[in-house]
Amino acid sequence: MKIFSLNFSDQEMEHEYQKEITSIYKNYQKTQKWIVLPLVVFQISIKIMREDWLLLTVLLLCSLLYALNLKCASSSNRYFKDLLLFMSLVLYNFFFPYNSVFQKKELQLQTYSLDGYFQALTILALMNTLSYSKKQLILVVIFTFQITLFRNPNIQLWEQVVLHIFELCIYIHYCYCFENFRRKIFIQANTQKILEDNIQTYNDIESFIISYNPPKNKLILMQKNRQQQITEQIQDEFIDKIRNTKVSSYDSKRRFTQFTSQEVLENQANMTLENFLFYEFTNKKKYIMHLIHQSEQNNSYLLKGFLYQESYTIKVVKLYQDKPCALVLLMENKKDNVIDQLNLRNKIAMKALDQIGDVFREYVKPSLISFQWIYNNKQKNKNIVFINKLLRKVNSNLLRCYNDFSNIQDYFSINKEFQRCLIQKFDIKEFIEQIYQHVVRFFGDDKGIFFTIDCKIPDTYVRQDQRQLKQLFLNLFFFILEKQSGSKNNHHNYVHITLVQEKDESNQQMSIKIRIDYEGHHLSKAAINSLPIINPQTIGELKHNSQKAFDLLLPISLLIIRKIGPHDKLTLKQNRMNRNFMEFQIFNALEENYHLLPIISFYPKDNILTTSSLAKHYSEYFDQVPIVQLNSIQEF
Repeated sequence: MKIFSLNFSDQEMEHEYQKEITSIYKNYQKTQKWIVLPLVVFQISIKIMREDWLLLTVLLLCSLLYALNLKCASSSNRYFKDLLLFMSLVLYNFFFPYNSVFQKKELQLQTYSLDGYFQALTILALMNTLSYSKKQLILVVIFTFQITLFRNPNIQLWEQVVLHIFELCIYIHYCYCFENFRRKIFIQANTQKILEDNIQTYNDIESFIISYNPPKNKLILMQKNRQQQITEQIQDEFIDKIRNTKVSSYDSKRRFTQFTSQEVLENQANMTLENFLFYEFTNKKKYIMHLIHQSEQNNSYLLKGFLYQESYTIKVVKLYQDKPCALVLLMENKKDNVIDQLNLRNKIAMKALDQIGDVFREYVKPSLISFQWIYNNKQKNKNIVFINKLLRKVNSNLLRCYNDFSNIQDYFSINKEFQRCLIQKFDIKEFIEQIYQHVVRFFGDDKGIFFTIDCKIPDTYVRQDQRQLKQLFLNLFFFILEKQSGSKNNHHNYVHITLVQEKDESNQQMSIKIRIDYEGHHLSKAAINSLPIINPQTIGELKHNSQKAFDLLLPISLLIIRKIGPHDKLTLKQNRMNRNFMEFQIFNALEENYHLLPIISFYPKDNILTTSSLAKHYSEYFDQVPIVQLNSIQEF
């Protein structure tokens, strides 16, 4: 700090300090004005009654300057605001002494000392909103004016000057010490704030200061980290957090990593953090003695807890502000959570490896055997027809194999590498016909699979990412026909595709609505909820993927629809006659600069719009065992 002005050498810190002090003084002046206002009204009334028009004018001018100062409370120009207050105080200070000398009334001269005393108290109260240097300036101006015009004639001048200078120094010394103290407190508080913020950020600690409202029987969040303006949304999120946090006592003699299972924790104590805080605030400790059997130290408790299957260390500290409060510190046990995440990702990766093994066994191995047979019989002309048929079957098997590999690759590499769209212009009707010919060969020409297409768009040529669109149709066709073949009921393998031109209302772009009608078994709500989550982040999401079926046909289809279409929704309608349909949209012309935000915790169930008239059914198609996550397909 500077020696005389006490300003901080750092301009940014000085700005923060002035901002903090200004905020405090704003609140101070909000109540101060209700004291000054009656005083001004009273003095104005007296001057009107005495017909003292000159002094009334001076008083009105002072009042106007003070009112303008209050009006500028929200202004960022503090120098102008201080100038108004400065002028008002100096002018008001001349009021009584000038009146006494100008009118030369002995009564006023006798009462001047009493009036001046209370006037001085008022001036000092109003001066406290100014900075230290401005206070000194006002005192010097007032002292010079008073000692020049209104000194006591019965006392020598030098004696009065020395006496009043000492008296003035006493108040200046007080102002100096108080300003120095305030700035040191600000330095300590600012340093502590920076220290706490860095500790919380580095250790991933969340802090909450809460109180208890007995009439409403409710916990009130007063401060979250450094945020003191608590909205209703933040309050609801906090209540949801403590309501879902299971807690138990923290045993310092045992490693916390031994309690990595939420089931173990729930067996120890079926207690939430909200219950614990309620019992603590209401002094019902007998209900939580099984949790607080450890000795209470410094009005604090150390707990362990699980929130959405992630482990936390919880510190609860009792403190007092204007009413009893509690400080809750939540620190994530990163080591335990990382170990759990690695174990779950390993399980998902093993499921993916198992699926890759199934792909090789079901499609690649038969194809290699077929190639070997073709090579051995290539000289026998009588087998030409059969060889051509076998080659088409091998081609369709390899196409299915490549499609499954692409799905797995997209699952593991989502957001990890930039995939540029390869936009081409092609006839979408012919494109779909070629795809379903491959699908028919894959399932067999003798299975009675019938594809029809109804194209209602004026121009069948589109500009799209051909590879992504092909992967989308293959996923949906395989999904539909495998459901039909897996069903125990005899449904016709009938698929009808309808293409309709539409204009998307959200971005005013032309799009194609694609509807796929088919007959087959129904997809239950439980089956939709069990679909794998794309790019899972939390332990709960990873656990979901490790326990459910690793079927990527629909989840990857939703990602592709999101990428090449105006929406990320797939409409699925099912009825009692087993006549179902899927509906989605794609762009007529996909732009090269059309990029989306990264995918984080993509839930397929939130993007499949079901309109079913049936009760919940069990889906035979998803009655499988689940599979995990590597960083990329290249790691296989």
